[in-house]
Amino acid sequence: MASRIPEDAYLKDISAHYNHLTIPRRLRQFSTLDAEVWGEVVVSEGEVDLYLESQREPIRCTPQAPVVIPVGTAFRLESAGRPARFEIRYYHEPKLHDGGELAALLAAGASPRQRPKACA
Repeated sequence: MASRIPEDAYLKDISAHYNHLTIPRRLRQFSTLDAEVWGEVVVSEGEVDLYLESQREPIRCTPQAPVVIPVGTAFRLESAGRPARFEIRYYHEPKLHDGGELAALLAAGASPRQRPKACA
């Protein structure tokens, strides 16, 4: 899969560590990540299969080959039949696409979620 996490995305959260026996039901059934959130399946041991709703064949996630879950893509995870250990890293795209605007907000003491009032 050729998808890549955007360069300006930031790490938002990391899941618990799962193994081949503890993959939660919500990850074993097709689901979609929140808007503007990318996922990355990072395997530390063994192999995990990632199924994307748009593809017939699974994508094998290994310690040497983490796999990206694109925004808005339905996916599910399955054990590859052997012991495995993995986590999912969640990345968020910045709401502000202009770095200068973000710097101005931070310099003014406003949080990135608030916009400064316009000057007339």
